[in-house]
Amino acid sequence: MKKYLSSSIVFISIAFLLYYLWSKKLLDFSVFKWNWALLLSFLFLFVGFLSSGLSWWYALKAHQIHISSIYGIKTHGLPIFTKYIPGKVMTILGRASQVSDKTKTSVGTLSFISLKEQLVYLIVGLSISFVPSIFTYGLSWITLFLVLTILGLVLIVFNRTAHKVLIYLITKIKKKPIDLPLISISNGLKLSYFNILTWLLWSFGFYFFGLSVSEQMLWHRAFVFPLGVTYGVLAILMPGGIGVRESIFTGYLT
Repeated sequence: MKKYLSSSIVFISIAFLLYYLWSKKLLDFSVFKWNWALLLSFLFLFVGFLSSGLSWWYALKAHQIHISSIYGIKTHGLPIFTKYIPGKVMTILGRASQVSDKTKTSVGTLSFISLKEQLVYLIVGLSISFVPSIFTYGLSWITLFLVLTILGLVLIVFNRTAHKVLIYLITKIKKKPIDLPLISISNGLKLSYFNILTWLLWSFGFYFFGLSVSEQMLWHRAFVFPLGVTYGVLAILMPGGIGVRESIFTGYLT
């Protein structure tokens, strides 16, 4: 039953995406042309997805939950489509639910690990994004905002005092307790290995994608990809971060 429920949620999510693109008149393939740069772009894109699945597998392994790397990629790959449902909660819960069926570990425990990995994923992505900010805008308010976002996430995730303050504030606002993982720096470094690889692969893919459109694509602009995606994830209410990501991409590329 859980298997069919997970599959149904994925298809519902894709339906949300297609409807959104259709309603905004964004499904236009009239200028689509194949070239060597576009092929390389797709190669880096899909290898990056494999790496992101291995990141989930490694996060479980670091918490003594053992599944095959193939199963880790599979359970990460399907629920990722649920990010198009506003709220993005199922992105974290979806893969936890699937692994729970296999390992008999509680969904709560696995969701906690899933959230840990997601938070490290965001911090690594934003840190890599520092590259295009410095090259494009120098020491400006945009770069400052990025640094403050990174600092805020690092304090919330790794600092016990900031972590307690945030939980207290959210609990007061929501009127109910929440679980937000506090991660040791050593554990965070372990969880960052595959995340770093994933962001680099996707950044290279974005570079070749830009190169397939214009020979004026500069190498450092490739690293705007993690910037747009991470802020898209942080924009909780936007389905898949659509609109947020593209606005950031457009701003940097122009």
